[in-house]
Amino acid sequence: MVGGFNHNFRYKDQVFHVQTEDSGNKKSEITTLLYSGGTILARNTTSYADLVRDKLHAEYVELRMKDQHKQMLRELKDGHYDDRISELLAAEEQPEKQPEKQPESVKKKKAKTVAKKPMALDDLIVAYLTAGR
Repeated sequence: MVGGFNHNFRYKDQVFHVQTEDSGNKKSEITTLLYSGGTILARNTTSYADLVRDKLHAEYVELRMKDQHKQMLRELKDGHYDDRISELLAAEEQPEKQPEKQPESVKKKKAKTVAKKPMALDDLIVAYLTAGR
């Protein structure tokens, strides 16, 4: 089993990380991941089950790993993931929506209403689903 390959690659003023790993003979897969920060932008997994019985399979697996790793780097460099990168950057720039705050008097009124009158299950579900409106 080959350990793996890791490279940081600067593209469009950002650093991306490409990681390729061998899962071992039992699973017989090579997985390459493209990261931006902690987010996976792309994944490529290929099987090498066809090589497991070959005496030189470790060398062949390593060659496939290198090829797959280089392919992901080339695809990044050639702009293959530009749309996904743009989506990620746009999502990072969007401020998180904060839930609307209700005045304490409204919260207490809702709590009292539920506590005073027992509800049927259907009514309780409807009340729950419409409470945020």
